[in-house]
Amino acid sequence: MDLLKSQVTLPKVTLPDLGQATSGTVKDFRALIQNDPTLLKNATAMFIQAGSDPLNVTQNLANFLVNLDKITRTAPAYDASAARNSLGGSMGILTNLLEPYLKTQAGQEFFKDARVDKVLQSLLKEWTVYLKSPESASVLTDEDGGWFNDAALPEGRDTFFRQYKCEPDDIHYGYQSWDQFFTREFREGVRPVAGPDDDNVITAACESIKVVFEPDVQLSDTFDIKGHKYSLSMMFNDENLAEKFGGGRLYQGYLSGTNYHRWHAPVSGTVISSHVIAGTYFPSGPNAAFNASPFTGAIEYEVGAALHEATRCVIVLDSGKLGPVACVFAGMRERGSCEPTVQVGDAVSKGDQLGMFHFGGSTHCLIFGPQVRLSMADLPSDQNVPVNSQLFIVA
Repeated sequence: MDLLKSQVTLPKVTLPDLGQATSGTVKDFRALIQNDPTLLKNATAMFIQAGSDPLNVTQNLANFLVNLDKITRTAPAYDASAARNSLGGSMGILTNLLEPYLKTQAGQEFFKDARVDKVLQSLLKEWTVYLKSPESASVLTDEDGGWFNDAALPEGRDTFFRQYKCEPDDIHYGYQSWDQFFTREFREGVRPVAGPDDDNVITAACESIKVVFEPDVQLSDTFDIKGHKYSLSMMFNDENLAEKFGGGRLYQGYLSGTNYHRWHAPVSGTVISSHVIAGTYFPSGPNAAFNASPFTGAIEYEVGAALHEATRCVIVLDSGKLGPVACVFAGMRERGSCEPTVQVGDAVSKGDQLGMFHFGGSTHCLIFGPQVRLSMADLPSDQNVPVNSQLFIVA
């Protein structure tokens, strides 16, 4: 039954005071919902559509706000069940809280409201402060729920110690915060750069799973879940820049929450553009995307939508021989923090760091002009492509 359009009378909801909440954003959110009839109607309806007894909606909504408040002071613990079965995995605890309501019609109306999106962005900023604090390192242990226990590291701690810079004898393995663990670096030599002196070799900018290679990307295609169409104008938010790549080639990869999250230059060159585009938390995609299983439709749609709508960083390199090469790094939901570490005018060599994601899985793409002819390496469809490994040969 459509609770937004039917004659069903929604229960009257008066939210209790959240005096115990420490987040000013959550307190303001409560007031916003309570005082706006449309938001209150959609919030009430989304709980009922998600299965709440109408008589319990007031308490459930209050609990929801309390849990939002708790998240701003919580580092994600390892949760095997969440890793397998939830949209956000172990790390996406905010996404997992929102997921049941994102799948409802009323919830989609609620979370697409610009005021709600602004609240979520503010919550992410509060959470960021905590995830960079020493308190957030509490989950970096080998105990149950810790990121160094056997379940969290199926390949073993010794493999982790060999691959990543860390201090095995330290209580938190040398990481001072959750964010420092999340943005950890590989040890020297673990990801060697393919063809470091060969300009015909283009390397992977991120440690990621291949999503798609589009040989003829257009200025204003509309993204759809099955066709993988892309709009350069929307991705770059810059018509002049987009025109340089119309009819060119696009490669996209997806990073899970447990991937390595630093970005590296796929070619040598000079940085001619580097800027972050502020995006939205909630993609304006088809309803069906959020009713799909976590690792099919929803992920497939969001990795495309993120390039157009989420917070993203656009870095363009003048590679000389190949002309401009664009790198777009986009966050997804709470995974929306993008930090470039290069500036316009910097000279970079293939494999040099360009920046990093913070706090969750993400996606990225490389875009080449129409004059560039590429031959792709034989890439696995469901396995990580190592960063700095060969991605293309210039044909």
